[in-house]
Amino acid sequence: MRLLYYFILLPISRLPESFQYGLAKLLNWILKDVVRYRRPLIEKNLALCFPSANEEVRIGYLNDFYANLSQIVIESISAFSLSKKSAESRMTVMNPEVLNRLFDLGKDVIITGGHYTNWETATLTARQLKHEVYALYKPLKNVFIDGQVQGSRSKFGVHMISIKDFRSYMSEPHDRPRAFIFGIDQSPRKNSAEWITFLGRDTLVFTGPERISKEFNMAVVSGQIRRSGRGKYELFYEVLFENPLETRQMQITEVTMKEVEKQILEYPGDWLWSHNRWKHHKSEGTHAQ
Repeated sequence: MRLLYYFILLPISRLPESFQYGLAKLLNWILKDVVRYRRPLIEKNLALCFPSANEEVRIGYLNDFYANLSQIVIESISAFSLSKKSAESRMTVMNPEVLNRLFDLGKDVIITGGHYTNWETATLTARQLKHEVYALYKPLKNVFIDGQVQGSRSKFGVHMISIKDFRSYMSEPHDRPRAFIFGIDQSPRKNSAEWITFLGRDTLVFTGPERISKEFNMAVVSGQIRRSGRGKYELFYEVLFENPLETRQMQITEVTMKEVEKQILEYPGDWLWSHNRWKHHKSEGTHAQ
């Protein structure tokens, strides 16, 4: 893996942008037509969620998915050598005042969002906010590559914390209000999830943000990333729940997932359809409360 990093990934990260996006087009062809990366699963998921769409429409979504995924891969590689100036031009927080008001109130925040467009660019926003920003991640199996990836994410001010350790960060004393970024749209463990309707399907969803926001009285904010051009992104915040203790059970989970759903339906090809999102079935029973 060290050879892969030093002789392939790092040199690619230093190429001019035009060359990198040329590689993205090549990678798009390889993933879609040569190795057919998870193509049966992607086609299955699109058919499940868009049963009334004709084949031409679903093929369009599939093509858009591979183009988006290829761009994400190349942009993630480029982050190994990304400068501060380039990072700031890649991702712009359009309404930082939304979070800054909560900071001035001394409120910790949970930021929820989905794996939409290049979700990795959310780690480039820490210097544009007043909060101390933390992002949850699942460690990679290879320790060396994991260290390089987390280093590329954290060098612009965000603190990367493993999903295995995040509760200790929630509980520790702190002087500066914090914001924790949660990706909420992947398939959770069955013992920490509930069923809702998502994209027209019975879907098992992660309830962690709701439970944690109530336990620590943290505001819940939706963060939505939109592509504004090649390699350029905009991030919009919306406060969903400032006082989570006043909500009914499952209200936070349902509303945050509905925000993700709205964005997916706006441009379906930019979501991560390659994830095995519907591997659980409601007939297996309801789990954690």
